[in-house]
Order: sequence, then C-alpha cells, then structure tokens
Amino acid sequence: MPFALIYRSGADTAMEDLAQAVKFIFDHQDELQVDVSGYSVWGGSADGIPFERFGTPEEVSNVALFLVSDEASYVRGSIYGVDGGAGA
Repeated sequence: MPFALIYRSGADTAMEDLAQAVKFIFDHQDELQVDVSGYSVWGGSADGIPFERFGTPEEVSNVALFLVSDEASYVRGSIYGVDGGAGA
C-alpha cells in the first residue's frame, strides 16, 4: 500500500517528518493492513522539476492518448519525457 507524505521544508524537518511517518506505519501495520517486511521508502520533490510541480495523471494520459491517435500517425521513434522538464 503506497503512502504519500507532505513534509515541512528544510533538511532537518523533512527528515524528522519522514522518520515519524515511517515509525507510524511500522507501529500501526496491523491496523493499516501493511506488511512491512522488505518495506522501502522512495521520495521525490517538486523542487527538482523546472515546472515546480508534479504532473497530473491527466497530463500523462494526454500524451499517451495523442500517441495512439490519428494525429500522431507521422510520429516514429520519438521519446516524450512527461516529466515537467526534470529529465532535460
């Protein structure tokens, strides 16, 4: 089960918030119905994205819909980074 954490900015406070969140998940694993064996934590931040926000599912699906549409009939072998410029 994935969890999202909105944390306070700042290196120290962000790490404190992350530690508290992971502790909460471990302490409440039965009630949350989470198996914490092999549990991993992944993170990301909109600060590293030039658009300064995460994309929406609709924005990602719009690219996919374009690529399967007739409007993309002349598109071949292209790579589309739907990442707000993060991969540029």
